[in-house]
Formats: sequence, C-alpha cells, structure tokens
Amino acid sequence: MGLPIEFEFNPFSTASRAARAENAGRIGEALRLYVKAGQYERVLRCLSEALPDWPVRSSLVAAARELLALEESSAIARAAGVPETITNRLAQEAQTAGDALWRSADRVAASAAQKIGSTRLQQGLKREDEALARLRRSIQAAREGLAELTLSGEGGMDLETEDMRLRQLAQTTRELTEVLDESATY
Repeated sequence: MGLPIEFEFNPFSTASRAARAENAGRIGEALRLYVKAGQYERVLRCLSEALPDWPVRSSLVAAARELLALEESSAIARAAGVPETITNRLAQEAQTAGDALWRSADRVAASAAQKIGSTRLQQGLKREDEALARLRRSIQAAREGLAELTLSGEGGMDLETEDMRLRQLAQTTRELTEVLDESATY
C-alpha cells in the first residue's frame, strides 16, 4: 500500500523544514523544528520511527512526552495567573532539557545507522538511558509542581517548592549533557 504522502502548502514553513531534516536523517534538527512548529505528535512519531527499538528509544519518547506536556502546562499555568517569572524560567529549563533530548536522539540515530554494536556502545547507551529516565522524572515533578502552583495561585510555599523542582530539572539536564559529552570522547 505504501507510505502516506504528506503535502506541505508552504515548503518554507518550519514544519516543512522539519520534515526535510527528518528525511535527511538530521533527527535532532527535525525535532527542534517540530517543537518550534508546535507539531508535538510529529516529534513523538519521529522519535518512534527514526530510532531503533532499543531501550533508550522508550526513554527518549517518554521524556519527550513529559517535556511536551510541560510546555503545554506552562501556557495553561501562565493563562491561569501563575507568575511570569516562574513560567519564563520553566520555558527556559524546558528548552535546555529539549536541546539535550534532541541531541541524544540525534546521536542514537547516528549510532544505529552504523549497524554495529560493541560493549562500550552498550554501556554508553545504558548510561544515557538511565540519565534520560532521571530527566523524565524531573520533568514530571516540575509538571506536578506547576499544577499545584496553578491551583494555589501565588502561594509562597508552592513557589519555593516549584523553584526547588526547577533546580532539580536543571541538574538532571546537566547530568544528561555530561553523559552525552562523556560518550563523545569514545
């Protein structure tokens, strides 16, 4: 039956550029552009289709799903009156986490394209998988805190709790980046 054909009305749109990047195997670039275009389902589909069926793929999809939900929650919270300082900081942390996720996806796709495995590759993938699982949990905690903050309004204790969760998100993003940087030295 074949693959469905997708028509783009504007070949210069962000979504079209994302699709071209995906087709060219530039997965990280495609993911960034899909997010920018607000095409979250295509982000998840790209991850599922472009990456091999390795455990790290499941972790990347789960972390991306949480991250995209966090971005949507941030807009909802802002509209509900959560202070802009919190939602802006959250958006900044989400962007940094997204950059690390898309970088990870790009590297996994490139490694898989080589169709070879080694003990060191498996060890690196395991470390990356563990870092992604921690990042997913941190993103989820930030979402939970944002929901609590949205319900309570501008409560002092909730602001402190959300600040702590945002710091934790920043820390786990740094940990993933360190794993990615460490793997780059192989």
